[in-house]
Amino acid sequence: MNPLLSAEQAVLGAILLDPGQLAHLGWLAPAHFERPAHRALFSAMCTLRDKHHPALAGDDVPLSWITDAVAEAGRHVRGLTDVYAHSLVQGCPHPEHAPVYGRMVLEGAIHRTITQHAIRLHQAARADSVRGDVEGALHQADVLTGVLRDLSESWGAEARPADPGRLLLGGLHRRAATGFHLDRLYSALAVTPVRAGARLVRFLDTAVVDTYVRAAAALPRLLGAAARRAQTGNIQTYLGALIAAAALLTCAVVLYAAGA
Repeated sequence: MNPLLSAEQAVLGAILLDPGQLAHLGWLAPAHFERPAHRALFSAMCTLRDKHHPALAGDDVPLSWITDAVAEAGRHVRGLTDVYAHSLVQGCPHPEHAPVYGRMVLEGAIHRTITQHAIRLHQAARADSVRGDVEGALHQADVLTGVLRDLSESWGAEARPADPGRLLLGGLHRRAATGFHLDRLYSALAVTPVRAGARLVRFLDTAVVDTYVRAAAALPRLLGAAARRAQTGNIQTYLGALIAAAALLTCAVVLYAAGA
């Protein structure tokens, strides 16, 4: 299924389940929905909100909220039924995530708008190439620049699925949601840990591992020498020396690793 279609259905279902979610979607407009029926239904619920529908006054949502929304939307579009509205309700997994679903709808609208104006710019450039001028392409480029500016402002609107993000990010939440410090957030969450891990791998590879490999290679030779000397000398003396050497080697490796 088209994820943008699912997002439109989810945000509408969330509002039908919890009309109070409209308070978190002031930045979302009916024009952001791709399907005419969805545009009409969202516009109808905004109209009912402005008329102070009883569903927004209490915690319990009356059935009239759905029927009135469908009736209001039916004045502007055909084919919208109560059955479809109830299917939207059943298909919404988490009404409290309405801002997230709405953000996806807004993103889809932005992509469609940019695509439409890019196509117009391409067509104007082709027409100019036939005529031998650039006036049409320059005009469409100016239009596209203004559209991109307006879209950037709409993307930075109050679209906050705020509570989980604020708990997780603290003071960075507002700036991260509007995109001003995403690079810093990405660096803190991804780049810095990866670089630290790389430094740790290099340290383990070049210092600790090499030291222990050399120690492991030397240990059999020490044991062999101790065994041969034990056959002709005082075994307790040589074992004591071997243990002392092993302790010194361990201390040296630990101190070297700590210093690196």
